[in-house]
Amino acid sequence: MKTGKYFSIFHAAILCLLCGCARYPAYEITNPPFVNRTSLNMYIGDTVQLTASPLGESFVWSSENAEVASVSLTGMVKALGEGLSSITVKSSGGEANVDVRVRTFVPLTDIRLSTDSVKLYVGDRMQIWAYPVPDDASDVVLSWRSDNLNIATVDGNGTVTAVAKGVCAVTVGFDSIERIVVVSVPELYKCDKTEWSIEVSDQRADDGGGKDKVIDGDYGNGGFWHSQWGPNVACPHWAVIDMKKPVEIGRIVCQRRNNGDTKTLQYFVGDSPDANAGNWIKLVEGAYASNKADHTLTLDAPTPLSGRYLKLVLPDSFRDPYTAICEIDVYGFIY
Repeated sequence: MKTGKYFSIFHAAILCLLCGCARYPAYEITNPPFVNRTSLNMYIGDTVQLTASPLGESFVWSSENAEVASVSLTGMVKALGEGLSSITVKSSGGEANVDVRVRTFVPLTDIRLSTDSVKLYVGDRMQIWAYPVPDDASDVVLSWRSDNLNIATVDGNGTVTAVAKGVCAVTVGFDSIERIVVVSVPELYKCDKTEWSIEVSDQRADDGGGKDKVIDGDYGNGGFWHSQWGPNVACPHWAVIDMKKPVEIGRIVCQRRNNGDTKTLQYFVGDSPDANAGNWIKLVEGAYASNKADHTLTLDAPTPLSGRYLKLVLPDSFRDPYTAICEIDVYGFIY
């Protein structure tokens, strides 16, 4: 019967196993040691205790490169010099290895900032960059905090967000080394132009009304300062506005004549009414997209500057050399 045949084969197999049949060799099961660490990152002078198991087993410890890291009879590793090594532990059951990297510890001595003060409008964001000194300082993780979250917040990467008007301090640090960024969040106010005066490089006063139309508060296109024509005066044209007192300027709004001649606007701040003086500081520059674009151009100063005089330079035109400005408004800061 088939059943008897299979029964005989099964018993033959069992008998072969019990008797150590040559076709079924016996295997020795070994247990290599288990080490509590698989790798080590150390600085010169550091020590780390390695432990191996199972308990009760005898272990032999050795280092592949004893000039980089030594190991004691009990598994104590000591970092001696920069480089790579491998710690080996052997037992009757096999061996295990622990990779070791040793570096020289470089302490942080200072923190360098991209800026130590910023001015932001409510809702604005700005990234502050902080750099360790030296730049290869070891294991530096900078932390950021604001001393007044109601005025400005800062995230873990140094991005500051203005929340409300005021002044606060943002601190970046590591261990005992800290640096401070002063964050000013002002409000803008529109300057009163009642007492202002203006001088220009050239004009055709009977076309638009002349230079005083730039600061008269009339936003209709019926009044404007037009550059000289008949005979024509080539670009650049300029206007210098005396604001009568220093203003920390954050924003300038310019309305050009609706025919779209005016193209590029360059604003400078200074403390002298002389248009040719060499100490004018450039505040901001911008340009209308085309002669058909919106005729009001608002420019925010990336770095607010303070001065009594504001100079507008018009270096080009969509209909060279003609240019025409209807109105200019200046916005200063309230803290």
